[in-house]
Amino acid sequence: MHNRKSGALIWGVLLIVFGIGFLMQSLGLFKGMGALVWAGFMAFGGLVFLYVRAQSAENWWGFIPGFALLGLAALIAWDAIWPESDLGVVAFMGGLSLGFWAVYLDRRERWWAMIPGGVLAALALMLLAEALDVPVDEGGLFLLLMGVAFVVVALFSPRDVDTRWAYIPAGVLGLIGLLLLLASAKLAQFVVPVGLL
Repeated sequence: MHNRKSGALIWGVLLIVFGIGFLMQSLGLFKGMGALVWAGFMAFGGLVFLYVRAQSAENWWGFIPGFALLGLAALIAWDAIWPESDLGVVAFMGGLSLGFWAVYLDRRERWWAMIPGGVLAALALMLLAEALDVPVDEGGLFLLLMGVAFVVVALFSPRDVDTRWAYIPAGVLGLIGLLLLLASAKLAQFVVPVGLL
């Protein structure tokens, strides 16, 4: 019961804070600093959710919106300061991924959190490669990294949970990703002959 009351109080405080922010923006009080102010509001919201988690182990879910809002704050601030860079979206996807990894690291029984955490991490790394203009096929890289994420699920799940099934998507995604990467590097013509040897 106490957790429900504190949860309702947190949501009420966040709604009031964001309402004040919208009112201040409507009144023109931000004067060109609106993006950075909103980044501050998002960061505040993220810290509130992490505080909720710190208050009780039952509030493990607070990691997910907490890190998501911190990632959103980083995205907004990055785009305001360096609008020509695409690294802000990498920070946002990284924040989303971190939320799920924190859920897993908090208690290994929540091994399922590695799946969205790994997929989001793969997406963040693919976007990082794209933002840095790394000459690689982004789709192939994403699939290969997703394969790696499923290997991590299989290796780091609790021993009493059978996650050998994760090797199947790991193998399929990894192989397709590797073939796409080789094809984009024009090395595919050598793969079959070398494989036959």
